[in-house]
Amino acid sequence: MIGKFGLTSAFGIVYIYSAELFPTPVRSAGMGLASMSGRLGSIVSPFALYMKQWWEPLPLVLFSSMSLSGGLLCLLLPETMGKKLPETMQEGKEIGLKEHEKTKEDYSAVERS
Repeated sequence: MIGKFGLTSAFGIVYIYSAELFPTPVRSAGMGLASMSGRLGSIVSPFALYMKQWWEPLPLVLFSSMSLSGGLLCLLLPETMGKKLPETMQEGKEIGLKEHEKTKEDYSAVERS
């Protein structure tokens, strides 16, 4: 039951966060691509049970490692709370770069002292 709750939560969060990251000109195409990728995963996932013939826990290891790596990769995404959504492709490229540059400046100041 906890797994179903996590899946439902993740599904809703992905749609909200993806819409914030894609710039306006490509938002609908990006959301469509993200949705299609999720649907393809849903279609292919039942066939993962056939991997049990090679090693019993292989489907569990595969799905858990993909979930864990996806969660860890989300930590690299920029924070969007309270920020203006990107309207152009250039703004989409720059989202999160300003924080990265600020962090580099902070580290260089610490190294000098």
